[in-house]
Amino acid sequence: MNRRTFLTSSLALSTVAWRGILPRMGLTAEKNEVLLNAQCPIPFDKTLRDRLWMWGHDAGSLARAWGLDAYGGGKILPVDAIESMGIPNVCMVPFTGTPRPEEYAEYAQPFHRPSVKRFTWSFVHGKAKIADSIRRSLYAIAPEYPNFVGLDMDDFFHGNGDPQRNFDVWLAGNLSAGEPAARFPVTWTATLEKPVAIDRIELMQSDWEAGNFRTKEVTVLLRTEDGVWKEVAQQQLSKEARSLAEVRFPRTSTSAIQLKITSTHDTGSVCSVGLKRLFAYDGNCLLDWSSAKVTASSLWGHGEFPAESLVRPWNEEYRQGFSPAAYAPSQVTGIQEELQTTAPRCHGKKLDLSIVLYSNQLHPAIRQHLQRVDVVYFWTWVAKDLIHLEKNFATYRAILPKHRTRLGIYMWDFGAKKPISRDLMELQCKLALQWLRSGEVEGLIFHCTPLCDMNLEAVDFARRWIDTYGESLIE
Repeated sequence: MNRRTFLTSSLALSTVAWRGILPRMGLTAEKNEVLLNAQCPIPFDKTLRDRLWMWGHDAGSLARAWGLDAYGGGKILPVDAIESMGIPNVCMVPFTGTPRPEEYAEYAQPFHRPSVKRFTWSFVHGKAKIADSIRRSLYAIAPEYPNFVGLDMDDFFHGNGDPQRNFDVWLAGNLSAGEPAARFPVTWTATLEKPVAIDRIELMQSDWEAGNFRTKEVTVLLRTEDGVWKEVAQQQLSKEARSLAEVRFPRTSTSAIQLKITSTHDTGSVCSVGLKRLFAYDGNCLLDWSSAKVTASSLWGHGEFPAESLVRPWNEEYRQGFSPAAYAPSQVTGIQEELQTTAPRCHGKKLDLSIVLYSNQLHPAIRQHLQRVDVVYFWTWVAKDLIHLEKNFATYRAILPKHRTRLGIYMWDFGAKKPISRDLMELQCKLALQWLRSGEVEGLIFHCTPLCDMNLEAVDFARRWIDTYGESLIE
């Protein structure tokens, strides 16, 4: 089987699979039969304050990153933070791996406080099997909390939402955080159940849109039949996205390949490596390594871009017109069905299912996912783009009119790693008040709790704004 046949057959299988799955789920690509909540499981009262939320991260999760080092603080816990802001609701998001699922029961105890009227918890932090495990952990604690109102899917879409963009790639973690001598090597290993003969591989460079995560130098090792790792080649890769590097070596019977990456092309603040695909050959025969057990010494974030990407069939499901995302639309429908039937409930009502959407992801294809969730959280990641907030929000409404929406308000410019200006804070809050009163949004989410004990002008501005308008009536 050659590479063209391999990719074409993968596309055909994927297309057939989705055409079979969607009708069984009662859906087509244009039709939505998901039962959604018309309002929050704990309805809002008429005050503006009751519709305020904070994005909750664990204490210390912003340390040594994002340009916040000089401001101190960052040690405040989520519930203490919302109390300091006069905000009654929080969206809990494990940002840097903490708290871990096994710690949720203990970590959530402060959410019993009367000051916490509602809280949600994000479960999408990586590939589906991780998210599914997190969701089960949340189901275990939910019955203890009558104020637990929903599940969130953070950083859900990949890239700008365009179905033609393929983010099926392995990315290692940010290596710049460690000592230089400890950054390399980064290893990637694939193991088969039985040995096969192999005489060359092709490595495809990663295609991350920002131009980083580019592997430079690689050592290739094969495991011999007596279980010993043997170095067979060294290769330097081009920095160009999706460029192929052919690596030849003597024909060998092996059950495992290991790539030992020793350097990167990256020079920016995110120093890392990644690869798009590994193709293994015996002569002119393309070998199928899709069943291999794959591990890597480093993964980006919570594993959103897994090591298995290099050998599994090319993921073409989004050729159906779906935006690249943590879940396909039918899987979101499946989660909603779970929330309707077997999942814990809030005061007898289905938990909300919410999704994060950024203003740079406004491709029409996102509607296939958005129409299947109860609430959309609308964010502008790069602060300089806030001058286009009205236009971007109008574009969003053209894609998804009259859907429950909460507006995200950043209090730090994470995109540029610098303070957000007073003018932009005033703009965000002005439009937020306008849209709350008109019913365009049902709530506001201030980002984020670790900022609340830092000496930041934007946080102080938000506190004063909340004090001024908190008791205002929203009809």
